[in-house]
Amino acid sequence: MSKAQYYSANAPDAGKKISSDRVHVIFKDASGHIWLGTENGLDVMIVNTPIFRPSQDVYSYIVGQNFANNRIYSISQDRLDNLWIFYRKGSCENIAAGKIFQVYKQLCGKPKKGDF
Repeated sequence: MSKAQYYSANAPDAGKKISSDRVHVIFKDASGHIWLGTENGLDVMIVNTPIFRPSQDVYSYIVGQNFANNRIYSISQDRLDNLWIFYRKGSCENIAAGKIFQVYKQLCGKPKKGDF
């Protein structure tokens, strides 16, 4: 059994630092990467590494420039392995391969059967 790891927004070690201690969602994608949706942005732990990185280090996402909002409440992945980032009041965006494809300002609504 492996030892538990502790991560914090105030961690002195950069590899243990996350964007906020207020984590709204933890999501493991199809590649095994672990994503944290926090009060202040998106963090990702790349599979087989013990550290979380702000997502801009990995996918060049810069909160305030690329994201619709800093507070991320949900993360999902569709059958094409695109990640969907959801914000309050239902707005969301579709991201894949390091690029944001679309920011939806209105309610995303329910996905169609088979989408996820």
